[in-house]
Amino acid sequence: MKTLPAKLSIGRYSGSREGIHIDVIDESSRVTIVELDVSFEEFAKALTGMYGVPCVAEWRGTELIGKQHQHKTEEVPFRYPFMGKGKAEKAAKEAIKPFEVGGWRGDWTDCLNWHRRVRDGVQQVSFTRYVDAEEQA
Repeated sequence: MKTLPAKLSIGRYSGSREGIHIDVIDESSRVTIVELDVSFEEFAKALTGMYGVPCVAEWRGTELIGKQHQHKTEEVPFRYPFMGKGKAEKAAKEAIKPFEVGGWRGDWTDCLNWHRRVRDGVQQVSFTRYVDAEEQA
C-alpha cells in the first residue's frame, strides 16, 4: 500500500445550510481529492466510532494524486484586440499556445487582465502542470 501526505479540513456550514463539510487535499498536487458532506447527527455517530455512516462524496482530481504541482509565469506577447469578448478570448488562447508545451497549461484570462500587463504588448501569464514525483524539474 502506498501512503502519501495529505491535508484534512473539517468545518461546519453556516446560514440556512446545516451539516459538516470535510475536504481531503493531496499535499503534493494540492488538489482536493474528495469533499464530504454529512449531517451533524451522522458526523457525531462517526466521531464516536460508528462504522459506515452515510454521507455525500464528490470525488475529483483522482488522476492527479501523488503528482507534483508546478507553477511558473511567462511573459507572453499580447495586444488586447478591442473587437468584442469572443474575439479577445480566442486571441488570448492563441497567444499562449506556443508556451503550452511539456504539459504546461496557461491561464488565458491573464492576457485579458490589465493587472498582469508587464509593458505595452506583453502580459504576465501563469502556467501550471502536474508531473510524476520522479520527473520533477
